[in-house]
Amino acid sequence: MNSIVTFSMAAALIGLGTGSVLPSLNTLATSVASKKSRGIVTCLYGTVRFFGVAIGPPLFGNCLKSELNERTVFWITAAVALIIGLCAAFLVNPQDALPDAVKSNEE
Repeated sequence: MNSIVTFSMAAALIGLGTGSVLPSLNTLATSVASKKSRGIVTCLYGTVRFFGVAIGPPLFGNCLKSELNERTVFWITAAVALIIGLCAAFLVNPQDALPDAVKSNEE
């Protein structure tokens, strides 16, 4: 990215995307667990999420500093995101993720 404006716009788009996805992920992670195990699931989800936040920047920084260029790192990240998205599309049952109150209203 050659300008601060382009970088700022890209960062804003990334922030908007993350901000729009996280509430859904939080709901999905907590609603599939029983009430008894919801606390531990929430704790594990938060731990993994913040571990990613802590390890991501140094990992990507080292990748960019190595022989990989920005384009390669981008495409590797895109491929990983696509694989995770496909796994979620095929493995997550939306009915299991709905809260009980919503399920009872649908019946």
